[in-house]
Amino acid sequence: MSHFCLPIFLSAVFCFASVSTFAAIKQEPIPELLPPRDELPTRSNPRDVLPWYIAGGAATVLAVLVLTWPRDKRPVISEPAYVRASRELASATTAEAISNSVRDYALAVFPLPGRGQTPEELLAFLAKHPRCTPELSTQLAHFFAPVEVAKFAPLAPAPTTDELRTQAAQILAALETLRIST
Repeated sequence: MSHFCLPIFLSAVFCFASVSTFAAIKQEPIPELLPPRDELPTRSNPRDVLPWYIAGGAATVLAVLVLTWPRDKRPVISEPAYVRASRELASATTAEAISNSVRDYALAVFPLPGRGQTPEELLAFLAKHPRCTPELSTQLAHFFAPVEVAKFAPLAPAPTTDELRTQAAQILAALETLRIST
């Protein structure tokens, strides 16, 4: 009958592991100790570091002055909306670009509720404006209608850019007068 004793087994395993561990470690001789070094010299005079403190303080003051020095604030020159629209109108080569110059001017000048206004929404807003005449509303409608057709139906006959540019210049002048009068 074999009787198994756990404590004896564990102590045998521990002894075997210990012996094999010592056998696996390479034994090296301890090197000889080096002679002691000299003591570090103490500072003979605390004023030896004074120039470093002064230089550090001067560098800090210089850095603060450079970072807080008032810079020239270049004025942002904003081009008036009418001048910008006239310049865009003069350089426009397509009916859509001419239409966009008028639309962008109206969006820049009048307090419209968003940048993504369609011409219909722009016309509806300007029709509610107290100083907008019915003639100006009709003129805007006649201006935007063929341009919108040309945008979405490229084969439809579109007015020439010279005609559109003339109409747009008249509309811009009327809108500028409307803006100034408010």
